[in-house]
Amino acid sequence: MDEKALGEYLSVVEEGISDELKRRLLLSAPNVGTSGLGELAKGESSSEEERVVRETATQRFIRLVTALDDSSERWRYRDVEDLAESFEDLRVMDFVNAQFEVEIPPLCG
Repeated sequence: MDEKALGEYLSVVEEGISDELKRRLLLSAPNVGTSGLGELAKGESSSEEERVVRETATQRFIRLVTALDDSSERWRYRDVEDLAESFEDLRVMDFVNAQFEVEIPPLCG
């Protein structure tokens, strides 16, 4: 996988580069204590955790295909089942997702 090209395509579709995500997790637990008057005081104690998450190339590729599929007309993205039927309609700069077999004839000896 050409990760540099993947990053370039993704930056165009998402209008910028985003290669990491910060996630913040807030944990809270009940905290029961006594007040100065001898009564039970109820409250919560909390802690916070922050992580930086970096995506793999596979996750970035899925993000690209999802973005292209969501705005297929804008990006001229096509999911082609039969390339032979769609070949005439394809234009330069179209994004195409297709599965096909390539047959290479044997070399003559």
